[in-house]
Amino acid sequence: MKWFITLSLILYAIAVPLQRVQADNSTAPDFGPLASLIGEWQGKDPEGKPMNASYQWTGGGTSLVKR
Repeated sequence: MKWFITLSLILYAIAVPLQRVQADNSTAPDFGPLASLIGEWQGKDPEGKPMNASYQWTGGGTSLVKR
């Protein structure tokens, strides 16, 4: 039983840093020109009525949302 606990602790000690390295290497998608949309926008729709749009990052910078 002691060997099982010891082996479990060793594997845990190896797995946790490896998981952290993999998380740090994840890259956010390149939204390029879409990044210029961030903020509040006002304009008119095709019928001439006023409209508002708001764009913001969500999901840690992995998604662009229009509200």
